[in-house]
Amino acid sequence: MREVISCGELRPGDRLSPERELALRLGVSRPSLRAGLRSLIAMGILRARQGSGSYIAEGPPALDSKPLSLLAALHGFTFE
Repeated sequence: MREVISCGELRPGDRLSPERELALRLGVSRPSLRAGLRSLIAMGILRARQGSGSYIAEGPPALDSKPLSLLAALHGFTFE
């Protein structure tokens, strides 16, 4: 997916191909594809629309420090 986005095949607002087609194109299983798509959704790169599919996110990314804060807490880091 990273290569497809980087080479400009997909642009913000573009709808991804259906899951079955995308898995075949990328040479991965559908469960692996779903896991990858969930990761891209969590990173804000993709947006999922129920009943419509997955799309490349439009507009500036919404950066959130919650994952970093949780990781810091797990390792005992503080803001000080």
